[in-house]
Amino acid sequence: INSIENKVVSEIGLITLDNIEPEATDPYLFSAIYPSISDLPNESTVNIPFFNLEPTTNNFSFSDFSEATFNSGSLSITIINNLVIPLGDIEVKFKRSDGSEISGGVTTIQGPINTGSQESAILNLSGLTLPGNVIVEVAGSSPGGDNILINDDAKNSSFSVEISGSGLEVISANANIPSQIISESGLINLEADSNKVALAIISGGSLVIDIDNYMSVTSNMVLSIPSLKTTDGNNYQSNINISANSENILTTTDISGYTLSMDISDQSVIYSYDVVTDDSGNDNVQIQSTDSIVVN
Repeated sequence: INSIENKVVSEIGLITLDNIEPEATDPYLFSAIYPSISDLPNESTVNIPFFNLEPTTNNFSFSDFSEATFNSGSLSITIINNLVIPLGDIEVKFKRSDGSEISGGVTTIQGPINTGSQESAILNLSGLTLPGNVIVEVAGSSPGGDNILINDDAKNSSFSVEISGSGLEVISANANIPSQIISESGLINLEADSNKVALAIISGGSLVIDIDNYMSVTSNMVLSIPSLKTTDGNNYQSNINISANSENILTTTDISGYTLSMDISDQSVIYSYDVVTDDSGNDNVQIQSTDSIVVN
C-alpha cells in the first residue's frame, strides 16, 4: 500500500468568552450632575426644577480582556439611582481612555428612574471593538423634585452604572480565553489501485502525525482512526499535548501488527479529532478567529 498523506487546516473560529459579572462604576455625585446644589444652604427645603445633567464621567475596566472585537453578545447597562431625586432618560456612552468615542458604544436607559430603584438597557456588541479600559460618560435629564431637604447627605447622594455581559463571542481579542474545542472528521482516500483492501494486517509501517500550532494557547488533541485497529482490536486513539505557537510537533507510531479495515467500495481511512485548548486563567492571550492548527 503506497504511503498516504492528508493535511487538515483547522481554524479556531469564533472564540467564546466567559460572562462578565455585574460590576459598578464609581458613584456619579449629585453635585457633579447639578453643580447649583453646592450653592444651596444646608437644612433648606427647596424645589428642584427639571434640568439637563452636566455630562460626567468615570473610568471603568473590563477585567477579562484588554481589547476585544465582538461578533455577538451584549452588555446589560443598569442605572442604580441613590440620588434624592428621580432621573429621566439617561444616555450611557463608552469612550476610549483618550476621550475619543467608540463607534456604536452608546445606549439610552429610559426614565423615570425613581430614587432607590434601578433601570436597565441592553448594548448590542455585534461588530463593536472595546478596549479593556473605558470612560463611561453619562448625560440626560432629571425631572427634579419638590420639597427636597438640602444637607450633606443630599449633596453627596449619587447614582452608579452597573455593567455585566453575556453571550460573548469575539473575532479577535487579547483576553482571558476559556477552553475552546476544535473538532474535525474526514476521510483519507487511498490512491486508485486494482487491488482492494477490506482487511489487512500490517506487516510493517508507521503512522506519522505532524502538527503545527499557530495559536497562542496550549491544547490537547484526542485523535481517533476507526479504520486502524490496534493489536488488541480497538480503534487507534492517541492523546497529543500541543504547546502554544509551536511547529513540527511530531508523533511517530510503529503500526506493525495493526489491522487496516476499509469498505471495499470506498478505499479510505476514517479519522476524527478534537483539539481542546487550555483555559488561560487570568492571563490575557492574543487570539483571532483565523488562528489555526495544521494536522498532517
